[in-house]
Amino acid sequence: MKKYVKNSFGRYGGVIVLVVFFVLLISLSVGGALYVFYGDQWFGRNQADVVQTANQDYGTCVFSIETKSIKVKSNERKTIKIKSNDENASKAIKWTSSDKNTAFVDQGGTVIGLKKGKVKITATAGYYSSTCDVQVTSNPTEVSKGYSTAFTANEVTLKKNKNDGSGRNLYSIDVNRKKNCVTVYTYDKDGKYTVPVRAMICSCGDGDNTPKGTFSIFVKNRWHPLFGDVYGQYVTGFNNDILFHSVPYEKMNQPETVEVQDYNGLGTSISMGCVRLAVADAKWIYENCDFGTTVRVYESDKDGPLGTPKSMKINENKTVYWDPTDNDKDNPYYSKAPTFTGADNVTVELGEYFDSMKNVSAKDTSGSSIDKSNIKVDGKVNTDKAGDYLIIYTVSDDMGRSTTQYRVVTVK
Repeated sequence: MKKYVKNSFGRYGGVIVLVVFFVLLISLSVGGALYVFYGDQWFGRNQADVVQTANQDYGTCVFSIETKSIKVKSNERKTIKIKSNDENASKAIKWTSSDKNTAFVDQGGTVIGLKKGKVKITATAGYYSSTCDVQVTSNPTEVSKGYSTAFTANEVTLKKNKNDGSGRNLYSIDVNRKKNCVTVYTYDKDGKYTVPVRAMICSCGDGDNTPKGTFSIFVKNRWHPLFGDVYGQYVTGFNNDILFHSVPYEKMNQPETVEVQDYNGLGTSISMGCVRLAVADAKWIYENCDFGTTVRVYESDKDGPLGTPKSMKINENKTVYWDPTDNDKDNPYYSKAPTFTGADNVTVELGEYFDSMKNVSAKDTSGSSIDKSNIKVDGKVNTDKAGDYLIIYTVSDDMGRSTTQYRVVTVK
């Protein structure tokens, strides 16, 4: 019996081995999807085919994210780096964010923090993926709001002069009555007032109503009655009844009663002789230019060395009668900034043309339109590749206040 069994195994052993092999082979198959080892992961045969097919043009897409967690501040950008055996692997990777309103990731792996929170960033190619946890923290840096349309320059020289202990008046003021511009100078190394530090738009009188000549500051008043039963803020006198002051107000000590037409007239010769300024600029002279400061009124077709700034305009149909440059906290414009319209998130079809500026517009702090040429656009959309793309719009108005708008463009 033992001999028979031994001989039988010898006769049929090869057949048995083959049968066992095929049984094992079938048991490893599930629905025809044989599991194979590809890169550093097991994939079903169909899955492996997808991975390989996705990378026929780019090489083997075996990768991992170098850092498993990062921190970014709001408005800060960081690029997540990958490790791969092929430099072209990144072309096959699709990046996604679990919450693109908290942190957005572009198709190059660059993350930008949008608001405080936590998200998971995933890089995927076929069935192969890797993740990175992102924590967005608030940015402690606050951008100060502008309250003037003035141009400024030569701050280093000015700072040096403020601390030199010379005893000189720090400034000298020129008023070009034809250009309706006030230019303030500080002194150079020889003590001559040749260094321009500030330019401000104004309104002088027509013709000789604002007399030419050289004068000096001799009086100041926080509020003061003006001709025509109106009142001015931050009044600084330099030639008898010729004064620097704000645009007129209907009522004393009531900054919500500015005369809108006169304010919108800054830059034109409409005063009765005084030099009208926006509140922020009248205040600057009032607070910074000492008694005895020289004031020269002249006439020229040429702009001053810093040019002539623009003024903010007030919509005369609105019921807000404040100077936008007034930094009074009760001013409705105090907490305002430029705004965008037409820059909301949008979905476009794969292959469709996309114009990032179509129907996009901006308004300044006071609600007036800003020319489109002043809108800066950062980011590109590749409509030949599905995914999310971020467009960043930034605009500043003439007071130096700025706004940034994020727009997610989804291509699918």
